[in-house]
Amino acid sequence: MPKAEEVEDSFRERARREQEERDAGNRRALEAAAQVRRQEWAGKWHHYALNLVPSDAPPGIKIDVHQCVEETLAKLRPDSPDSVVRRLMEAAVEKALAAWRRSRETEKIVETALDQLPFSAKSWWRPTVWQLKAAEGARRAIRELPADASRAEVEAAAARAVANVSQEYEHQERSQRLVSSVVLHLSGETSEEREEALNAWRKPN
Repeated sequence: MPKAEEVEDSFRERARREQEERDAGNRRALEAAAQVRRQEWAGKWHHYALNLVPSDAPPGIKIDVHQCVEETLAKLRPDSPDSVVRRLMEAAVEKALAAWRRSRETEKIVETALDQLPFSAKSWWRPTVWQLKAAEGARRAIRELPADASRAEVEAAAARAVANVSQEYEHQERSQRLVSSVVLHLSGETSEEREEALNAWRKPN
C-alpha cells in the first residue's frame, strides 16, 4: 500500500495541476474579455473618425482613413484618455485627407486660372483644345513647385502657365487672320484654291 506521504504528494500534485488549469482558464477569460473591450473601444474610435470625413470625399478615402486610424490605435491602449485619443484620431483623419484636399485645392486654383483664357478659346459645354492644354500646363507647373510652396506661389505658377497658352492662342489667331486676309485678296484664284492654301498653312511642318 502507498505510504501516507505518497498519498499526500499525489493530492498536492493533483491540486497543483487543477490550480494551474484554473489559472490558465482565468487568463484566457481575461484575455478574451480584454480583446472584446479593445474591439469595442477601437470600433468607437473608428466610427468617430469616419464621421469626420467630408460627405463629398471620394469613397476610397475611407480606406485611407481606416488604415491611418488602425496604425494610430495600434500604439494606444483602451485606457488611454479620451481627450488624447480624440486629438490623435483627428490628426489621423487629416493625414488621410491631406492628398485629396491638396488635389481639390489644386483643381480650384487651375479652374480660376483658366478664366484668363480669351473668351473665344473657351467653351461652356465642352472643354476646347486650348482649355485642356492650359489646364494640363497649370497642373504641371504646380507639380514642379516645392512641396512647401505657398498658395500665392501656386496661384502664380498656374496663372503663368495659362498666360503662356493664351499668348500662343492669340498669336495663332492673329496669324490665321493675316493669312486669311492675304488669301482672300489673291487674284485669279478659285475658292477651292484659296481653301487649299489655307489648309496648307494650317498643316504643321
